[in-house]
Amino acid sequence: MSDFKLLGVAGNPILHSLSPAIWQNAIDALGIEASYLKIPANSAREVIDIFKRCGLQGMSVTAPFKKAIIPFLDELDERAAFLESVNTVVSKRGKLYGYNTDVDGVKNSIQPYCKTGMKALITGTGGAAPAAMQALRELGLSFSVYGRNQKKRKELAEKFQCAEFDIANVNQDLKNFDIVVSTLPAGADVIDPGSLKKEHIVLDANYKHSVLGEYAKRVGATFISGKTWLAHQAIPAFKMVTDKVAGFDTLYGGFNNTYRFPEIITLTGFMGSGKTTVGRTLASNIGYEFVDIDEKIEQQERMTIPEIFETKGEACFRKMESVLLHEIIQKKKLVIACGGGIISDENNRMILQEKTLCFWLDASVEYCLDTLDISNRPLLQVDNPLVKAKELYESRVEDYALSAHVLMNVEGKTTNEISNKIYEEISECFNI
Repeated sequence: MSDFKLLGVAGNPILHSLSPAIWQNAIDALGIEASYLKIPANSAREVIDIFKRCGLQGMSVTAPFKKAIIPFLDELDERAAFLESVNTVVSKRGKLYGYNTDVDGVKNSIQPYCKTGMKALITGTGGAAPAAMQALRELGLSFSVYGRNQKKRKELAEKFQCAEFDIANVNQDLKNFDIVVSTLPAGADVIDPGSLKKEHIVLDANYKHSVLGEYAKRVGATFISGKTWLAHQAIPAFKMVTDKVAGFDTLYGGFNNTYRFPEIITLTGFMGSGKTTVGRTLASNIGYEFVDIDEKIEQQERMTIPEIFETKGEACFRKMESVLLHEIIQKKKLVIACGGGIISDENNRMILQEKTLCFWLDASVEYCLDTLDISNRPLLQVDNPLVKAKELYESRVEDYALSAHVLMNVEGKTTNEISNKIYEEISECFNI
């Protein structure tokens, strides 16, 4: 595991994020040994806990943690400190460093179209607005901010020494600007299509369905997608985390890797992480069939797992796991609880990655063993089970990462809390 890098993006919600698609595309293109996972969390502290426990080398940070994560970091770069916003965390020499590359995302998206004397208008005063304003300032452009929240408008205007206006005035003022940068959330439609002109340059932070983009294209204006912003901000972040250079085209090409929900959810993780209890609850909640691979094997063999290990050996048991996994994924609408070691087989890892939506349920080894009956755990029948368990966990981290799409902290959470969190993520992203 010496060269392997575990990376991710943390947010709430996070399953919708396209960052893994572009990062993994670049990782694969450059031949880097790494996995980039989605990390759902309820707090910045939880993000940092799982970052440290799993030994991540780097992480992207999105809403709502860009400011909340700052107290948990050791150092910030100048931009991140000024903006009070971090979108990239890097682990170096035992310390956590915070950076803001969102500024680069905006700056490098707009720069090819900039001319001296251009004026820019920013709509929105939320999390993306300061980065956009800093980018415009670094480009030497004058700009004004338009928003609903008067207090936030005035705070931003003071910080960036610019003019501020109520967003109700945006359509009548649009003719006075060359560049429009929208940092409004998806669905916030404030610009009238009749106010846009062919000469306008329009950048929308929203990289899903952009109504503003449709308006811009309708009048022949230059439209810059939020995907362009996302790819440009990933270029410096990728270099910080991997020490490799990924070009814009390589990162942007990841958007072509469209993910389709396969209607099979798999749960992996160390013994005692709650895969069976969570899986059974989740399946009940969403109306899917539940399959526990260990239980299924015991039923088929009419033997307990310890008995199988004792009479037929671990290699035979692993073969049974693989055969069963191949069989059951032929169905749809399944929740599958996988045995802790199923990810040790490369073909199994490929199946979990390509044919399921895989959640890696993670907790400290001590937490996993706390309520676990180790008498029926063959691999822990040693003099010091805790030491052996830690060795097993460390040996499997890379395989868990290569199998999963989502890295989820389960420590200190109830079965219902974990199940509900998974349900919230998948229902938000896939409407199930």
